Amino acid sequence: MATETRPAFPLAFRISPHMDRARQHNLEWIRAYSLAADYPLPAEDLSQAMASIAAYTYPYALGADLELIADAMCWFQVFDDLFDLPHQLGRQPHRADRFCRDMLDVLHYGPPTPSSALPSALADLWQRIQRDMSGRWRARALHHWDRYLSAYPHEAIGRRTGVVPDGDAYAQVRRGSGAMDLVMDLIERVRHIEIPASVLHSPVVHALREITALVPDSANDAHSLPKEEANGDVYNLVLVTQSERNCSRQEAEDAVWRSVNEALRRFADLQPGIDELATNLELNAAECAALGHYIEGMALFMSGEYEWELGVGRYGMRLPDSASN
Repeated sequence: MATETRPAFPLAFRISPHMDRARQHNLEWIRAYSLAADYPLPAEDLSQAMASIAAYTYPYALGADLELIADAMCWFQVFDDLFDLPHQLGRQPHRADRFCRDMLDVLHYGPPTPSSALPSALADLWQRIQRDMSGRWRARALHHWDRYLSAYPHEAIGRRTGVVPDGDAYAQVRRGSGAMDLVMDLIERVRHIEIPASVLHSPVVHALREITALVPDSANDAHSLPKEEANGDVYNLVLVTQSERNCSRQEAEDAVWRSVNEALRRFADLQPGIDELATNLELNAAECAALGHYIEGMALFMSGEYEWELGVGRYGMRLPDSASN
């Protein structure tokens, strides 16, 4: 059995004090769009889990902002689970592709008339996400939605063929299906900030974003491996590492956790580069504050998501006593 040591996160996790308000709202939202009608959990349990992950990963979000995050997490959850057994959508690439194109059409053109539950909920979610954000931000976020939804047909191909991808193919598809670019967009949305393009695409911020995507996706792959193997998933970093290195399962899992810890050390090492970037670009006080909030949001997401998986359970949907208050 591989040994998992708790990663050294740059910031300790916190929990938003508005978790219960978000749960109540999300339960109403789930019922309004009938999202739990065919879901294996009752609406009450689903909303409890989604409010908790929102509170763990965006602890600074309050009120309507945390409600938005809970709804977004809920939509991702319900959508993602449609590709798991016993559903056959995740094993039929052509159907998965058509289904994901339909979701993209909702984002770009609005829901069809009449519309079913998932497209209608997505239309409502996107309308609220983009509220008060600039056209540049909306264009970037739409590109990230494109990448997210376009990854699912390729995961379906993997389930059908059973062929474990190489590292490059894994990175391309997993970065999309992991939705981490959307996660980072939502940091800006609920912090009510926008990061200038020259800052967002700077080498140091790019590196921090890559780490913020790698750490949760890698930890998720390690934690979810039994479930994903049972579902026929091959886009899992443990399986990719084992295949490429021709090593044992334990060696592959150990390598994944080493990569997580190495990435987190690099996240900390990159911090001095932020001050240098701000100086070189002569960022004003408001831009510096926004960048600080953005980096803090990335750090808090990484620690919060890890704690949520261990204590609440994406793959068991149970809540610890401390999270039920």
